[in-house]
Amino acid sequence: MIGRTARFLLLCCMASAIHVGCGEPIPETWVARQGSVVFGVWDCPSPKIAKALLTQWLALPAPDRQTSAPVRDDTFLFSLLPADDRIQDWRTVGERQYLRPHELTAFLRRPSVEYEAFGVRGLVTAEYANVRLGPKPLLRVEVYDMGTPANAFGLYSQKRIPGGMFVPTGGGAFIGETELLSWSDRYYVFIRIYEFSDDTRDGMRAFASTITGMIGGVRDEPEWTTRYATIPSLVLHSERWFANTAQAQVSTKDPSLLVMPLDDDVEGFVSRLRIDDTRTSEAFCILFPTVPAAEDAYAALESALASLGGNEPEALSKMGDEGFRVRTNAASPAEEGSDGHQP
Repeated sequence: MIGRTARFLLLCCMASAIHVGCGEPIPETWVARQGSVVFGVWDCPSPKIAKALLTQWLALPAPDRQTSAPVRDDTFLFSLLPADDRIQDWRTVGERQYLRPHELTAFLRRPSVEYEAFGVRGLVTAEYANVRLGPKPLLRVEVYDMGTPANAFGLYSQKRIPGGMFVPTGGGAFIGETELLSWSDRYYVFIRIYEFSDDTRDGMRAFASTITGMIGGVRDEPEWTTRYATIPSLVLHSERWFANTAQAQVSTKDPSLLVMPLDDDVEGFVSRLRIDDTRTSEAFCILFPTVPAAEDAYAALESALASLGGNEPEALSKMGDEGFRVRTNAASPAEEGSDGHQP
């Protein structure tokens, strides 16, 4: 017979072992489909947070598709580099350059995968000096022709500067200490200053404002993205837009997303869902061209997650037209960092 004291100590030891063995909650992936839209949250350690996001998304109106403006002639691209003194005291140094897509890797000094995925057609670039500060170049402007507003916004959404300041220039802009990126219509604009000062920082903003002002055209993000990506639990401006498999591949941190057939008729984004002050999970929202296409994608994802993790998905009632959750036995995606833009 085990005495009462010994039995109590044994139970305490068992409870302690269970507590240590459990550690963090096992992450779960939650997925739902409503009509032609598939929603999900990857590897979320909080079922309550995952369920709340999907419930909010499902309550929103069905999204509309993004439409693209007509493509303009490439000769317009060079005119977007401001002429000397168009911006007071700033003048070009050296030759203006036009680069074709196959020349981007050498110019960027790294693979141009993101630019290629979003359909880059060409780039014009020039360096500028401030006549009050001397003859050497202090600032470089790059204007990329991405073919359509959706592609320009898509690339911009990939490149936003973590910790940068958002300003309403063009379709939107992010400013870091020495970099500014923006988009307007079918063009993505990147500006770098070589030496930080009030003059160069003011010049960077003046160039962005002038260039996006010359472009005009489409400046609105996809309407349904602005509704779906602004849920309070999502990290603001963390969404990454995509419209095909190649774009999704550079957008997501979870390769399971690519199990779904993401052909050229889809539109979607991934975003960071806030778990607490230090952790996020990745959430996704994808609009398929038809309900059957969404049903097939949902089924493919459910089957893949079940086979990969070895866990049986659990059906979710009252979660859109269909829904499931499954233990994924994976850590929550790490906080996003900057991939950098090499000079």
